[in-house]
Order: sequence, then C-alpha cells, then structure tokens
Amino acid sequence: HNGFEKIHNNNNKLIAKKEEKLYIQEVANARFIPINGLENTCKDFYFTHENLYIYDGNFLYTYQLTPN
Repeated sequence: HNGFEKIHNNNNKLIAKKEEKLYIQEVANARFIPINGLENTCKDFYFTHENLYIYDGNFLYTYQLTPN
C-alpha cells in the first residue's frame, strides 16, 4: 500500500491517507497524486460518490470532488 494508512474506493476513484494528507488515484491511473487545496489536517476520512468527508480531530469538513 505504499505506506498508506487507509484507502477507500468509490466510483472508480481511490482516496488514500498518508501522514495526515490525502491522495487520489483514478482507477485507470497507476499512481496516487496529492489532493491540493485542503486546508485541514486529516485524522480520518470517508469518501462517497463525489463527496469527501475529512475529520481533523475536532470538526468534520465536507468537500465535493469534481472532475478536472
């Protein structure tokens, strides 16, 4: 798992957590790339459809992932 602590699969996308940062991988792509623009430290996350929920230890934040 390349040192990732958690990986979640949904809608042909993989989201992975490593050292409190999140990475995304399209299933057709072989490598994970960092998700830029997240202002919060990630203690835990959940991914469903196009919504990404990030828990920073105090609050739960919701982000909508959109295709490039």
